Amino acid sequence: MKTTISLLLSFLGACRTTGSPTASSPTETADSSATRPDTSESVAAPLPDSSTRVRLEASAAEEHGLPAIGFSVDTAGTPMLALPFPDQDEYLAVSGPPGGPQIVRVQTLPEPPADGAALEPLLRERFAYPGSEPLVFGAPTLVTLAGAQRPALSLVTGTSMARTGWCAVAVAVGPAGSPGLLVLAGIGTQGDPDCAAPLADDSLARVLGTLRIEGAQAAASPAPERHWRVFDGDNPLLEISNVPGVLMDTSAPPPPPGSTPSMHPFLSAACGGDPLACSRAGDLLRASSSLDEFLDSLRNNGYRVEELTPAP
Repeated sequence: MKTTISLLLSFLGACRTTGSPTASSPTETADSSATRPDTSESVAAPLPDSSTRVRLEASAAEEHGLPAIGFSVDTAGTPMLALPFPDQDEYLAVSGPPGGPQIVRVQTLPEPPADGAALEPLLRERFAYPGSEPLVFGAPTLVTLAGAQRPALSLVTGTSMARTGWCAVAVAVGPAGSPGLLVLAGIGTQGDPDCAAPLADDSLARVLGTLRIEGAQAAASPAPERHWRVFDGDNPLLEISNVPGVLMDTSAPPPPPGSTPSMHPFLSAACGGDPLACSRAGDLLRASSSLDEFLDSLRNNGYRVEELTPAP
């Protein structure tokens, strides 16, 4: 691949959406009168290499009455702002600027389920506030987050301009039966429940792609690194990895100076050759909520997908 990486043009649309960001934090939507604790002494200092990284220590979570789980995210390259410990049952809220819903929430999860459908009762409880009705649930699925596949459930809340499409992801932490994290990604939508929409939003994808669980707490083992090559006829089109990362275009003009590559939450990929074929592949990626679903979609649409043998 070229060392000079330029942002994918139409293919990069797979990580973007037309939904606009929102002015209020997620918890302000639920209860604008909620008292927010002082978190100035509870959040660890940003890591030296990133002034935009927000790191929550397990000890700080415990001080706020939450299960002792530590993690970090990074808002680099996004207009989003992070608010640690904004409300009961919530570790972190990350929201965008005014315009429409654009939210990441990290909440407590008493016991991560094996199937996303089991999240529905808890989600009905968490969204039991004015303005969230009606709740419409989609099909359970699997998404890749923090290096492993996780059970997830899509839903839509609210009406009109406040209508929000969510992907709720269960992240297991520690041994079976231990509390975990409920990660909610939301974006304004007028469509049906679908995890693909919030996960494809550029800013949300950047934040979710940087989620790291502290130490060795993550219960799900990271998936081994795998690589695929995709052909359009006899012509190589895509190089894909199951490691969350950057979408690249090896033939597009270079991005403006100082721009940040877009992160994708469940794959990294480079597209080259025919721009129209890249655009078609981007459409398939936007409609996919997992790597497996994307690869199947490519095959079903006539592309040849070959898994590359790992180097010895």
